[in-house]
Amino acid sequence: IPVSIISLEVKRKDAVRNILGAEARVCLSDPASLQEETLNSLFHASGRLKELPIDICDPAFLNTTTLRGICRALKVHWQRAHPKQPQGLIIVDYLQRIRGERYRSDTRENEVTQISATLKAIALELDYPLIALAQLNREVDHRDDNRPQLSDLRESGSIEQDADIILLLFRKSYYTKTQDDLSAELIVAKHRNGPTGFVPLIFNAAYMRFDSAEPEIKETRKHDY
Repeated sequence: IPVSIISLEVKRKDAVRNILGAEARVCLSDPASLQEETLNSLFHASGRLKELPIDICDPAFLNTTTLRGICRALKVHWQRAHPKQPQGLIIVDYLQRIRGERYRSDTRENEVTQISATLKAIALELDYPLIALAQLNREVDHRDDNRPQLSDLRESGSIEQDADIILLLFRKSYYTKTQDDLSAELIVAKHRNGPTGFVPLIFNAAYMRFDSAEPEIKETRKHDY
């Protein structure tokens, strides 16, 4: 399935490096780790990734109008390049870095509301899954359990309203500074067409990679998150 990553957070070469390190399970930030075995892993991983239809673009500036145009062009390109598998996935990193058609009287909340609505409209128009990363506010740092909630989505409640699915990442070790604790959770805080719950994960910081700890989703009571 073709995948396009629109990265406003890191440059294309850095995104490629991160993906390659995660796929090869090699810490590329530590030159001392690049031994013969790890170089072989990188070689094989690069070969696997080269065969995959992954496009990465890193525009210095992106507003909602330009984003819509990019996504429409991607659909046309994918339908021509992959006629047997024309549907693709679009990932935007991240929502708050997009600029809306902001007017002088608008607040930042109104601008983010417009951005969220545009992302929803693009997904509906193209009939493609669209994943938009988003920042959280600092309220999560002041709670006892530090577990993120829907209300922590930064700058606009419209993100919660527009999204079909909201996934929140949580690592207790981030707050406790326990380096040997690799556990993490993928919290399914909203699912328009399915259950909420959480997926236990393992996080390896050296590779910047999450892996599932268990294959099944743990369903929870609706009020838990």
